[in-house]
Amino acid sequence: MFSRNHIQMSESLMDLIQRSAREDGIRDSEVMIRALAMYFTFRQEVRSGLVLGLIDPEHQHQLKQAFDVF
Repeated sequence: MFSRNHIQMSESLMDLIQRSAREDGIRDSEVMIRALAMYFTFRQEVRSGLVLGLIDPEHQHQLKQAFDVF
């Protein structure tokens, strides 16, 4: 499903994906799908303000910038 031909990834990122897949006994593509699902879930929660209360107020601006939410 995913390959280097479709997505540009650094060697270190690809190594992390492959190691996680081996450790979890799943395919590389499943690791990427799960990571994307977590990203979009977290992104939506940041946009709705659900997680900002859990973040140190001094660092909330960094989270907002990372997701370009405001």
